[in-house]
Amino acid sequence: MKYCLMIFLSLLIILYAVGAKSSEYSMDELLELSLEELLNVEVTGVSRKKENLFRSTSAVYVIEEQEIRRSGANSIAEILQRVPGFQVGRLSGNMWAINARAPALRISRQLLVMIDGRKVYNPSSNSVNWNRLDTYLPDIKKIEIIRGPGSSLWGANAANGVINIITKHSDDTQGLQGELQSSSSHLAYAAGIRYGYQTENSSGRIYLKRDFIAKGIYPETQYQSSSGRVEEFSQAQDRQVLTSLGFRHDITGNELELFLSGNYLKAATQQVKTFSNPVQTIVIDQEGMNLLSRLNWQSSESVNTKLQIYVDKMRQKHIDFSDNTTLYDLDFQSMYTWQKNSLLWGVGYRIVDHQTESFDDTFGIALYPKNTKLYYTSGFTQLDYYLHDKLLMVTGIKFERNPYTETAIMPNLKFGFYPNDKHSLWLSAASALSTPSRLNVDGYLDLNGFDNCDVLAAFGSREHPELGCILGIAGEGQPNNSKINVFELGHRMQLFSAGLLDHTLFYNKYSKHSAETSAIDTVFGYEASLRYNITSSLKSTLGFSYHKLAALESDKKLEDVNMQLSGLASLAYDLNELWQFDLFYRYLDSTPKSPKYHQLNLATRYQLNNYWRLSLQFKDLLKRAHVEPVPDSTRANSVIERRVLLKIDFAY
Repeated sequence: MKYCLMIFLSLLIILYAVGAKSSEYSMDELLELSLEELLNVEVTGVSRKKENLFRSTSAVYVIEEQEIRRSGANSIAEILQRVPGFQVGRLSGNMWAINARAPALRISRQLLVMIDGRKVYNPSSNSVNWNRLDTYLPDIKKIEIIRGPGSSLWGANAANGVINIITKHSDDTQGLQGELQSSSSHLAYAAGIRYGYQTENSSGRIYLKRDFIAKGIYPETQYQSSSGRVEEFSQAQDRQVLTSLGFRHDITGNELELFLSGNYLKAATQQVKTFSNPVQTIVIDQEGMNLLSRLNWQSSESVNTKLQIYVDKMRQKHIDFSDNTTLYDLDFQSMYTWQKNSLLWGVGYRIVDHQTESFDDTFGIALYPKNTKLYYTSGFTQLDYYLHDKLLMVTGIKFERNPYTETAIMPNLKFGFYPNDKHSLWLSAASALSTPSRLNVDGYLDLNGFDNCDVLAAFGSREHPELGCILGIAGEGQPNNSKINVFELGHRMQLFSAGLLDHTLFYNKYSKHSAETSAIDTVFGYEASLRYNITSSLKSTLGFSYHKLAALESDKKLEDVNMQLSGLASLAYDLNELWQFDLFYRYLDSTPKSPKYHQLNLATRYQLNNYWRLSLQFKDLLKRAHVEPVPDSTRANSVIERRVLLKIDFAY
């Protein structure tokens, strides 16, 4: 840490010596969106095509690149703290719990995440691995967050929401850009560099980044996920070292656009298993790469076709278990438009090659068969049709075939009503499904550490001919899908001449449950956001959500981890062309398992000269240390400390 600060101070002295008053960063990049721009933001994650956010028939929240830059966030998970209606908890330096309209758990299920159309949802465990979800943050153009089901277009397991991360076209990332930052706690350092290049009819970029998350400390016993299993105030095992590199290349023709990208990631992540006795420190080694290709063909003014192919390979190794996953995915869609109407249809095919190995005489996960291939096929169609100039009907359905259950059918029906330019109302009804994962169907708890398997027979343990002493994870019986029926009512309005109000009422009814989904009966809620331009240089954002959850009798404990109330507020102020100031406040309601929390972040940025910028951020100012929601008793959480972060970045 001290060496990073010495580097920063040395750079600062040099840069002030060569400083200039003009700025290479334009004010259009640095300011928040104007009201006119807010009313005309385009989103693609809602309907697989470009559409106006103001007229969208879903609960959508968009974080643009300006807000990402000004947030001072070091990860995608941290950016999501700014989304109204999302439950986001940082459980340790490298462990997050995130969900929409349901309690946030360490294993985030029923929430789909995509980067440039590539699904990073893990089909082997039906989860999002936040500690390896990585890209170079300055390259992100925007993040579209859909609260509520996206299953009729994106498939099963997008039941609670969709996070669509869109990176910038390589034309917009030319030249050399880099950043270096360090924090007084948690983040030892983070460094990244990117270079953009241009050819006659194409452009591209490459990047390299490395993050080092330092160890924290364990909380007081009463705030631990498993009380008393780790020594309070001792050094926590939550370090992570992550290195990634990637590229993007765009080729543009008269009718064709070709997009190519690839990423490589290597990470070493510390965690502590609290259910073993004594507690067990583990290091999860992960290494992976992906290649993505997408062809966009505008054959006429009314017909657009896209073909996307990608390969994703990931290897991870625990102390007691290792697996290698290779995923092949093909997605085709075609859209026909006439007047203001459109008909969209598509098909998809996916192969998951999963190979595993469990190690003898350890407690952990084992799968049988150890190696297998899973095949998924899907098809969808959606019609957007204006019944009247001010009344839009959207209806669609998706069919998806998985290896374990019957064909999943996911329909939706939506209406949008636009009485004038200042109001937009929408109504939606949809059915969303979650399908079983391989971990749930083929997974077992390895009990070979016990000398006598019969000792645990009362809990369902048995001798497996290949695995030895095991305990089934899902229990006996045929695996099944879970199902949620979702009803939503939304309204957007231009407030006065400088504000945009967006609010939604929703009701979720869980009609089927699987062994992997929470035992929720119903969730009722209200979510609202207000963006208001106080002056041309002072912009504000407010957010509020209320979620009322009712659990089934079989698991009333779920109500103890549900956060009913949450809120946020932010101010972005530009003193002049050189100085910027930002304030961010977040409130998390208390639960029987965690105390309420008020978070306050302050940040300032100064333009040193044409190319260099310095940022100073103060995070979690209101408490020296705190513990965020504690929903997973199998892993040890750590304290989130008050901290100061120093960052310098450049663009040539």
